[in-house]
Amino acid sequence: MSDYVDYFVQQLGGEYSENAYYSLVEMDDALVPDLIAAYYAATKLRVKITIVEIVGEHRRKEDILFLIEAATNENASIWQAALDGLVKIGSETSVTALKELMLRTDDHNKQEWIEEAIQQIVHGLD
Repeated sequence: MSDYVDYFVQQLGGEYSENAYYSLVEMDDALVPDLIAAYYAATKLRVKITIVEIVGEHRRKEDILFLIEAATNENASIWQAALDGLVKIGSETSVTALKELMLRTDDHNKQEWIEEAIQQIVHGLD
């Protein structure tokens, strides 16, 4: 993991959390894989949620698989942040992945969120 990502991830949830958040949002897209690695290493829920949010802010199609995986998390804040990230990416690939995710979940609330995400993406593609 890059020193840059490590430094700011350690600050998430602390006194300088807001600065860390924006530093990670504004970082070079090439460092996003390091941020994803930090998600898997994180032990604090708030840090994990924030990392998912930041990955979504980068709007990289390469991160769709990560966001779909995060969307299967049991924690509502994590899967909601992942769906928001997929909407921000806003591609046909996101729509396809969300439709597949919809078929794999039995949670009615989650299905409603997924349907809303799909509609937002489709509306944005028009």
